[in-house]
Amino acid sequence: MVPWISEMTQPTEIPSRVITCKGARAAERRLLAEIDRVAAARVEDLALPVRIVVPSRSLRRHLLRVLARRRSAVAGVQVQTLFGLASEAVARAGESTPREDAAFEVLLRRRASGVPVLRANLEDLSDGYDAVVGAVRDLLDAGFLPGNEEGVIERLEDAAGEVAPARIDRSRSLVSLAAAVHEEAEEMGVRRSAAVLQAAEEGLLANGLELLPTKALFVHGFADVTGLAADLLLALVRVLGGTVLLDRPPDPAETESDDLGGAYLSRLEQRMAHLDQEIDTSSDAPPEVELGESPDAESEARWVAERLREHLDRGIEPEALGVVGRGLESMVLPLRRQLRRLGVPFSGEGLSVRGAGPKRRLNRLAELLARGADAEVELWMETAREGARATDILLALRVLGIIRLGDLAGFTTAGLPPDGVRLPVAVGPEDESDRTEGSSRRLSRSVIERTVEEARALVETLARWPAEATAQSHRRYSVGVLSALDWAEDSPEYRAADDVFASVLSELPGAFEIEKAEWLKLVGDRLSRAGEVAIGGEGAGVQVLTVME
Repeated sequence: MVPWISEMTQPTEIPSRVITCKGARAAERRLLAEIDRVAAARVEDLALPVRIVVPSRSLRRHLLRVLARRRSAVAGVQVQTLFGLASEAVARAGESTPREDAAFEVLLRRRASGVPVLRANLEDLSDGYDAVVGAVRDLLDAGFLPGNEEGVIERLEDAAGEVAPARIDRSRSLVSLAAAVHEEAEEMGVRRSAAVLQAAEEGLLANGLELLPTKALFVHGFADVTGLAADLLLALVRVLGGTVLLDRPPDPAETESDDLGGAYLSRLEQRMAHLDQEIDTSSDAPPEVELGESPDAESEARWVAERLREHLDRGIEPEALGVVGRGLESMVLPLRRQLRRLGVPFSGEGLSVRGAGPKRRLNRLAELLARGADAEVELWMETAREGARATDILLALRVLGIIRLGDLAGFTTAGLPPDGVRLPVAVGPEDESDRTEGSSRRLSRSVIERTVEEARALVETLARWPAEATAQSHRRYSVGVLSALDWAEDSPEYRAADDVFASVLSELPGAFEIEKAEWLKLVGDRLSRAGEVAIGGEGAGVQVLTVME
């Protein structure tokens, strides 16, 4: 612990309380007023920070901008996500941040494949156990522990008359699986990254202010928080003392009534019911709602871009404007095009452009690794090279009847014609007069021989790959595949793939041996999410967000 902390200025005596505000803007105004009251006015007051805990990176960026604009510079105020604060607490305790997610997933999949009820329903499905992994993670994130197993199963059995027996059996199996894999992981010292929340809570309850020096604590922007996150929030407020600001917006149509969507606050309010309660009655004028109807996504994006351009031309800061949608996946490209055309600066949290950058080739790499020598030559070619020559090679391989990568690697070139393979390329009527016998387009024998050698090098690398090994060994073979594909080490694709290999390696204990198929599953899932190109900038400009942000 930190011995000098007891000699520092003690935290401001603010009773833990909940302030419920009428809308997000009212909650933000109250937060700023509270910060003005406790922020450092002298250098001596900087010994302990004022902490503001928020649920997302986008809200963190927004508050930092608002604070800087309001006070020019703010010393002694920290805006942190809950996960960031938990990581700080664990680091201050001298512990490493848990991050063995890959090892935990391997243990979970192994146990799930041994559960008859789950195996019967999922074994023959592609990625069937993904649903099990997600369900068990949700259980553990909600705070489930092996000691809860019996009670949860009893509650499941109470629903026997209302729920189909097969569903109860599957649910019971999931609960028992979660308990078993949690115990096994604990015995092996394998901890998921989400365990940082629990570790921070335990450290906070044991050490309090010594672990997280704090002058004043504010919890802002949270709504439906459950499980480990809720437990840590409650521990923060209980140990450090703090103010929780809740946003219960009024109904836009009837400002005297609460919006029905505010029902999601109920669970958080119940858990905070023991704290002092205050209602902030300040509110804003009813919002103006303008309805725009467009025939297609492109027109809708243009309408949005024009409205934003009008606001910017009136002098409104880009960061004070936002585009929010329930799901914006189908609008990413139209929005990106129209905002750029009208010179609207923008950023988006968690939104990416499909197919842009190295993502396409990384997806092909994931599929190639999974299928190995049984992959079609088209998949291999799309992963290894692009361009007109690739098309010619594929045409030649079709002529030769070669379909699979393994077939190409085993192909004997001795019987090839000396002048190469004639390609089935149509010749236009305007070229007929210039054609002579034998002048059709061909792919040289040397190109085909070189293609066979490249395929053979890749297949041999895959064949040497052991069925079971340490993660370090699997990474070496994965990098060997990139070399066999002739990816340049300084290319975006190579760097992104190598980052994925390194990430998976860091989530597996050094002596932990896993099967090749298990490694390829972990790597493939991460490759499918790697190489994404963000919709816009790095956080500045108009904020393009989904409702989850």
